[in-house]
Amino acid sequence: DPVFDAQGRFSGWRGVSRNVTAERLAQLAQRRAQAMLDRLVHMSPDAICVARLTDGRILLANAGFLRTAGLMESAVIGKTAYELGLWRDPGEPVRLRDALQATGMVRDMRSVVHVGNQQPRQMLLTAASFHWDGDPVAVITTRDVTDIERARIEADAILDNASVGIAFVREGR
Repeated sequence: DPVFDAQGRFSGWRGVSRNVTAERLAQLAQRRAQAMLDRLVHMSPDAICVARLTDGRILLANAGFLRTAGLMESAVIGKTAYELGLWRDPGEPVRLRDALQATGMVRDMRSVVHVGNQQPRQMLLTAASFHWDGDPVAVITTRDVTDIERARIEADAILDNASVGIAFVREGR
């Protein structure tokens, strides 16, 4: 509040204040970290989604997930992978949920995912559980390894059925 002297001239201010510099710097750092995390998730070529553990409903999906699923975000959010036809075996989401409840994290879980009209795709899922707005959720990263797996199987078949010796040479050795 402004303070005036007996003649009505301004003589200063009266009130309480506090230094909010540290708070403002912390808020800025939090906004920067959130923006970086958002960019990392949305720019990742891997399919990433966040789903509730209680019912499997997808809360967030990045561009990689939408591209892999062949669906628009509006068709994905609020649905389960089973409802979307990505998992045709109802035991798959249960298997993932049970593994997450046991350890809180799953690495390289193999699963078959059906994408659009394509053949089933071999996927590796990595997931971690946490609480988001009070709900137990999982962030799930999915990597399509179908082509890598097919190449490995073909190479093994060639080696297993070769009628001549085959040697691999690396770096001139």
